[in-house]
Amino acid sequence: MLYENVYTMNGKMVTDYVVRILCRHIIMFGAVLIAVGLGMMIYVGGFQPLFFSVVFSGICCGIILPLIINGRYKQAFASSGNSKKDQTRIRFRDRNITMDNPQGHMNITYDQIERIRKTKYFYVLDTKNKSSLLVYKDGFVKGNPDSFYDFIKAIVPKEK
Repeated sequence: MLYENVYTMNGKMVTDYVVRILCRHIIMFGAVLIAVGLGMMIYVGGFQPLFFSVVFSGICCGIILPLIINGRYKQAFASSGNSKKDQTRIRFRDRNITMDNPQGHMNITYDQIERIRKTKYFYVLDTKNKSSLLVYKDGFVKGNPDSFYDFIKAIVPKEK
């Protein structure tokens, strides 16, 4: 085994995942709607119901919806507890990656990884089947985050 990563999700980790990974496009779309609505108000020089509805849609999409999703995810992880059975354990072996968590078991090969993203708490490994593997930066029980990042970047050169 080359690397091993173990963690239990907490509130800060959930928010990092929801905002930076799960809702990233929703938040950007909301920001665009707000900018377009405000731009239309400035260009026309006054308040119009259509402009207000565009801004309101942007607020709902870019702020309120991510807050709701974040709250639901936090509830789900809070109800699962903080015991050893709730841990996620990821093992990076010579030929494959295995992940065990409360939701089940996953086994993938390195050629299934499409890209690597970094957040405050995680390295996010996106796979070709549109799932993501969250590797907690402070969760290495074998290896360390810096050498892991160099290792995985050499395998998957695309980074976003």
